[in-house]
Amino acid sequence: LDFKELKNFWFETATSSYVIDHLKKHNAQILDFESVELFESDFYVSQEDSRSVYPLLFQAGYLTIKDYDRESSRYVIGYPNSEVRVSMLEVMMPSWVGCSATDGKNYMCDFYFALKAGKIDEAFELLKEFFVQIPNVLNNKNEKHFQTVIYVLFRWLGFYTQSEVNTSKGRLDCILFAPKQIFIIEFKVDESAEKALAQINEKGYAEPYRTDGRPIIKIGVNFSSEERTIEGWKVEA
Repeated sequence: LDFKELKNFWFETATSSYVIDHLKKHNAQILDFESVELFESDFYVSQEDSRSVYPLLFQAGYLTIKDYDRESSRYVIGYPNSEVRVSMLEVMMPSWVGCSATDGKNYMCDFYFALKAGKIDEAFELLKEFFVQIPNVLNNKNEKHFQTVIYVLFRWLGFYTQSEVNTSKGRLDCILFAPKQIFIIEFKVDESAEKALAQINEKGYAEPYRTDGRPIIKIGVNFSSEERTIEGWKVEA
């Protein structure tokens, strides 16, 4: 209170090492925490028998019921508020991203302001440099892992982000809703940014968002597993 700042003290004091260890043990992906569908029986499985992290997170208060379908007895659970979501991202950043939350902030704040200003090339140069500083994050050479890292960073910055969005013609890797723009992003590994951008156009990933009113910026991104960072990107407005 002396500094007149509100911080997430509930999360800092309540988060147990058991919860963190449980998430690591199950190799939990942050992508799976936003809108989880469960049946009633899923809530009553003991942690020793459960192969899922959701019952523990729900029982501990990190996830809450967001919706319920009476006909199918199916629940939708997710983060109760932005405080818990941001705090979970920060506490798990070393495991998912490969660096501390403090190190991540130094790069990502600059990235945030560059992206908001529409300086796409500058933003992705910063993102490329960020990956270079934490090479261990790219030891896992699959697209899903890169996508998770990007998603964690975008969500931590406060952008409303959706990942693996199903469409009538395929699955969009990432869509980022900024205050003044919408970014449609497709990732490739050891291919080309041009191919990633072409897929956005061929599959019509941007079409459902044309009526939003915000400019749509399409970005194809290619990761190099050898260089362990972003190899290139292609932008189309």
